[in-house]
Amino acid sequence: KHFSYALGLLLFIFTQKPKKIFVYNSYFFQNITLCLYKSLFPSSKIAIFVQDVLPAGKGMRSLQTMLDRHSLKFLSKFDLILPISRSIIDDFNICTPSILIQGGLTEKIIDLFGDDTTSTEKQRRAVFAGALEEYNGIGILLKQWVIQNPDVELHIFGKGTLAELCKEYSEENSHIIYHGFSSHADIQKFIAQSTYIFVLRYDIGIETKYFFPSKFWESMASDAVVLCNEFSNFPDDLRQYCMLLNDDLSNLKTSLASVPHSAAIAAIKKRQQHMLQNHTWKSHMKKIIQYFK
Repeated sequence: KHFSYALGLLLFIFTQKPKKIFVYNSYFFQNITLCLYKSLFPSSKIAIFVQDVLPAGKGMRSLQTMLDRHSLKFLSKFDLILPISRSIIDDFNICTPSILIQGGLTEKIIDLFGDDTTSTEKQRRAVFAGALEEYNGIGILLKQWVIQNPDVELHIFGKGTLAELCKEYSEENSHIIYHGFSSHADIQKFIAQSTYIFVLRYDIGIETKYFFPSKFWESMASDAVVLCNEFSNFPDDLRQYCMLLNDDLSNLKTSLASVPHSAAIAAIKKRQQHMLQNHTWKSHMKKIIQYFK
């Protein structure tokens, strides 16, 4: 897949001869192609977004990990690196100029959360939407929901290796509802009418210092109170806009109970305004283009 993409990229850039190239993520064959182009057209500017680094795996996954990590050695040939974390720069000794970009709001996300749901229309329920895997904390959340028994419904959307576990918990506990896989638009509508949304991330099967939960940005743009554990690379400027949970979620029930409804609505609007001003892809691209001037 990556090799055929590199061939397509080779054909495109040598036909179009762009002066500026922006590439999302670092891949071995892609970077070889870009190095070749840079050597032939040294005045061209190349910026690469490095948005994740694969963890070690087995079989073909091990080969892919080796190639992806080896691709990072080519980054010194380019003009600007846009890593998701400083750990990528430090751990792989990348000396190329860099601007930290952890992600942001797309125009589509901004449009999705443009409704004016009022506090009276919201239901006091919590939402977990995403891959049902250990690294997203769904197993810990389910366990603590049963232990602490908060007076709130937990609605789960998604699929993954822990889907059966979610189904089992929902059959045994009336406050846990598993919806299975749903469309992105339907989930966003459901969140807009809910009070809380969870964004959790753990070092289980992945190295969180090289990743960032993309659903965090959608959640921060939503009309719900965002509850997170303090995962790696958590943006400092957004701490004040989240309800931070202990990693073991031991303060889950008290956190849910401590959110005053009227104050939460005002805080959400303030958070959304901050996101629009500081964390959109449009603002990121302006910063990058300005760098090349």
